[in-house]
Amino acid sequence: MRRPNRRPNYTKMEDVTNWEGRDDYIIYQDGANFIVIDGSNGKEVHRGTDLGLAGQYCIDNMDRGTICLKPGSYTLSTQMYFDGKSNIKFEGYGAVMEMEADWTSRHASYYTAFLIDDSQDITLEGFELNQNGSNQTIDIIGMHITDATTDRIRIRNVFFKESRKGDIFIQDDIIQATIEGCRFYDFGGPQANPYSIYSSGHSQLNIFNNHWDTAHAGSTPQCLYNGGGATSQTNMAFNSYKDVHNCTSPRGGTTIFTNNVVKGVKTALSMTSGNPHVIIKNNDFYDVDGAGTGNEYNCINVQSGSAIIDGNVMIAKESTVNARHGVGLRGNDGTNDCEYCVITNNYMIDFPGANNIPSGVNIYNSVGHHIIENNVFIPPAANNRHGIRSNSNDYNSIVKNNTLLVSTGNVYDDQDSKLTYKGTIGEVLENGGATGVVADAGTFAHGCGITPTGCIVTGTITGDIITVSAIGAANITVAIKDEDGGAGTAQVLYWRAWV
Repeated sequence: MRRPNRRPNYTKMEDVTNWEGRDDYIIYQDGANFIVIDGSNGKEVHRGTDLGLAGQYCIDNMDRGTICLKPGSYTLSTQMYFDGKSNIKFEGYGAVMEMEADWTSRHASYYTAFLIDDSQDITLEGFELNQNGSNQTIDIIGMHITDATTDRIRIRNVFFKESRKGDIFIQDDIIQATIEGCRFYDFGGPQANPYSIYSSGHSQLNIFNNHWDTAHAGSTPQCLYNGGGATSQTNMAFNSYKDVHNCTSPRGGTTIFTNNVVKGVKTALSMTSGNPHVIIKNNDFYDVDGAGTGNEYNCINVQSGSAIIDGNVMIAKESTVNARHGVGLRGNDGTNDCEYCVITNNYMIDFPGANNIPSGVNIYNSVGHHIIENNVFIPPAANNRHGIRSNSNDYNSIVKNNTLLVSTGNVYDDQDSKLTYKGTIGEVLENGGATGVVADAGTFAHGCGITPTGCIVTGTITGDIITVSAIGAANITVAIKDEDGGAGTAQVLYWRAWV
């Protein structure tokens, strides 16, 4: 048989049938039959009416190499199972596989097109996997990766379509998996707790250059359900999201969410349990709707763990009444388990929050935050709005050098007066000067936007003793006494007050 002197083109039948010289398998369809060619000698080694069984023949009879699926449209009704395999690549070259509703699983516990178990260096690449969601009657998943010995799994350039439960399920302590260049379309529901990607255990998961497009109508899926253990690490970078419910909800470990573009989202990121550590940096969030559940009415919701939120743009959807806050920091049940977040250099724009008092940053039952050099614009409305709002039980947080423009309400709303403010534009945090003539027990306005925490007053009449008896939200009250303790002389006072 003639050996080709060039790399074959799988779209040409002569290259499929005359392929030899590589330790690979080629799958193509001829009428009702799926045919497998042995790339080492060009001979037909399998013929049958089931694509999944053709793929399984290749997997079972190779130690390493590439399985090539010729471009075309196929019906997939049987699972392909990588069990104890290594260094195998399944490549589709644009092939489309549509899963049947009457699904046959080779593993009784996993209803999935591809099952990877106890395997290393497995790559799935270059095809469309259509779960045909309207026909699904059971919880089917596109790909299931499991077993603590599984490592270095790569899923690249796969188009996932019409899943109703999930596209990729990563289970147990997978050491490393990479999902890159994939597209997820029309995903979620009606099965319970739907997702595109599910991760659990202590894994290192890299999710780069993927695109999520349109959650299924009436469904609330997560693009990534991140239930990782304390030592897990998830990197999500250079992805794009359009009209989704939630990008990710980390529940443990470390998540790095950087350089992503999100347009049309309910709550982009939400940390509600598990004490995760999250870095959210240099992302663009547009058309934030905020129609979440519970306390998830924010672009970024932190109820557990700590976060660095740096250099993001957050813009609420123009027509929404749901989005309450750009960033919500909320300890669960007053236990202060949302702690030590850094929020810096962000832009938060147009959060209307008609259902609650909106703000750029909202702090509730949490401690030790640094809110520095952010820009917040809250539009005019009938109800009160705030640039930064502290509710209760908030301690040891520093608010510094922010620019806050609020059309209605206060730039700050600090109910407990327990935050430390410095150098913020948009509100007077320090003031002073000379009063008019003030008598004993008299008052003068301090002009600060928040009740001052300190004040110094000096009189102009020799021998009189000036003391501050009260500091209120708008005025300072002074006592002016002579040397005998009686009322002193009404006089001009010099003063300085600060927050």
